[in-house]
Amino acid sequence: MPARTSDIPVALQLSNAIVGWYKARAGRGPTHARAHVADDHALVLLRNVQTTVERTLVEHGRGDLVDELRQVLRGVHHEELCALVSREVGRPVATMLSDHDPATDTSVLVFVFS
Repeated sequence: MPARTSDIPVALQLSNAIVGWYKARAGRGPTHARAHVADDHALVLLRNVQTTVERTLVEHGRGDLVDELRQVLRGVHHEELCALVSREVGRPVATMLSDHDPATDTSVLVFVFS
């Protein structure tokens, strides 16, 4: 793994980068983000991710639309997210697995290293 130039732990760097990514694309980021980096993967747990519009849809029984939208966005930005994680962790990413639960406003991203 390449030497990092920061004293910030890699998991915290990764959490901050993912929150920033969400802010740039959704207008707001999650209020809770925690990353865990292991030898073969990184897991990022996000809470309170949804926008006001998404929360309104969930309140009116349309969490399915929120889930579908988030799946599409993660699919469209799959390579960008993998590159972001690779840059922050210093390891190549083979793939990303992800899910979002609209009812609990919780997302999980798993990045599997090459």
